[in-house]
Amino acid sequence: MKGINLLALTMGLFLLIGTGGAGAAIIQDQSSGGPAGFTFTRCLGCGGSILDIAQTFTVGQEGILAQVDIYNVYLNLSNGGSTGGNPLLFDIRSTTSAGLPVADNSLVLATLEMPASSMPTGSFQPPMVFDLLSLGINVNVGDVLALVLRSNDNVFAFGTSGGNAYAGGQYTQRFTPDGVFPDFVAPSFPNGTDLSFRTYVDTTVIPVPAAVWLFGTALIGFVGFSRRRVVS
Repeated sequence: MKGINLLALTMGLFLLIGTGGAGAAIIQDQSSGGPAGFTFTRCLGCGGSILDIAQTFTVGQEGILAQVDIYNVYLNLSNGGSTGGNPLLFDIRSTTSAGLPVADNSLVLATLEMPASSMPTGSFQPPMVFDLLSLGINVNVGDVLALVLRSNDNVFAFGTSGGNAYAGGQYTQRFTPDGVFPDFVAPSFPNGTDLSFRTYVDTTVIPVPAAVWLFGTALIGFVGFSRRRVVS
């Protein structure tokens, strides 16, 4: 009977850790300051090269990355954008030891598409909302990830929040002429700006450290061994 009670206690502890306890929910984690204070900078796809832009951020909550809002990015019809053109691609990427987004497109953690026909065509519209919850991207406090917008061959405009509004990361970009994908770099222009974004984390399911699972497995095995000794 003691072995059974110990097993139940162990499983209950796992369930408590795995669900994050009572009252956990999707909460706002990181923000560059919201939709106010934009400074228009430049357009994606201008100058004959594809321009990828990115914002790195530092995770502050443990759980599942649930949603990302990107403010003031829109289809630039006056500069060659088309509602019938290719979608805007949105990536979640890990970062290098230098704090820059991983350059290899095949190593993204997740990619979503925003159809051109669904995008706003003017500035200061409601944010683009990317629902990531079903993708199950585990995040831990202190992880540095990157939000990346890729233009393909359509033209999108974007704005940034001036004054280095977000201290936990930086705005970066890269040009990709002829399909070549160089590394991301921190640009000299715009200087001291960040993309305007918000991230949300679902703290209902908190990743369980490997050491806890190993301890639990050993404990369950010990309980089973004890029960076999009693029966014999």
